[in-house]
Amino acid sequence: MLSDDFLFSGLRFPGDGSVISDLSLSVGVGERLVLFGPNGGGKTTILRLLAGTTGRSAMAEVAYLPQTPYMFRGTLEKNLVIGLTNGEATAARDLAAVLGLGALFRADAQRLSGGQAQRVGLARTLASAADLVLLDEPLAAINAADADDVARLIRNATSTRALIAVSHRIETVVALGDRVAIVDGGRILQDGPPSEVMASPVDDRVAAIIGIGNVVQGTVVVSEDGLTELDCDGFALFVSAQAKPGQLMTARFGAETVALYASRPVGGTQRNVLSGNVTDIVSRGRLAEVIVDVGRPIAALVTPGALDALALDVGHEVWVAVKAASISVARAD
Repeated sequence: MLSDDFLFSGLRFPGDGSVISDLSLSVGVGERLVLFGPNGGGKTTILRLLAGTTGRSAMAEVAYLPQTPYMFRGTLEKNLVIGLTNGEATAARDLAAVLGLGALFRADAQRLSGGQAQRVGLARTLASAADLVLLDEPLAAINAADADDVARLIRNATSTRALIAVSHRIETVVALGDRVAIVDGGRILQDGPPSEVMASPVDDRVAAIIGIGNVVQGTVVVSEDGLTELDCDGFALFVSAQAKPGQLMTARFGAETVALYASRPVGGTQRNVLSGNVTDIVSRGRLAEVIVDVGRPIAALVTPGALDALALDVGHEVWVAVKAASISVARAD
């Protein structure tokens, strides 16, 4: 069931519908939806339609951040608070300070780097009191070392509002999205939680766009010498990361990194070895996608030869193995 606090229907652009034609989408308060897909698929056009910068007036009161924030002449601080109320301006300054801009308020906005301009735009947009926040590629200009912290700031700042973000990077989907909508050709091809969409694409087109993979959330149990154990509601997952006990983490690993065995493997370098039952086998071109229930669905990609050698069928028990080094993690709290 999709939340409908903000329900948009009949989205169309241009008048002949050649780019977007009668598209509908919804997002709830406290929900974060990421529009994901290839360049030219219509994601940004959808966001602009909602924001009222393309084709029609805004369809709700929104706070909108375009992919490349425009910097007016003057100081960073002037650009930060332009158009905001006094209370919003105070919030924008606080957010900018958290984003590392506190010492640059008097700097010439025209001389900011792309990453700095992106942070100014984020602080200004997130400080708005609007109940619907629209962000176009919010992490694209943020360096990799800071992306996790910036994503957490965005999640916190939108926890009681609705967020629709656009991205062509799967890392942004995992970092921000409660839901992901796969967009291509001006249409939504699949909509659901990232873990479900990545593990079970509805067709080969979606599989080619998003890839096939696994997204798992877990709480840090212990972290020593660069190896962290996550409690993932029924099974343990070991990842190559350093974290604090009690932190909520999101782990992601591709289906191609998952190995399958007919019996428990002995030796080897895989840190994670789990048993489960096969629930589905789907042909993916020259490969086969095998879904294994280990307490939650895990997707693996294998060759037809490997599938035959394992003699796998729905209902069979199988062992799943994945190396800790193959798993990327980010904070989810």
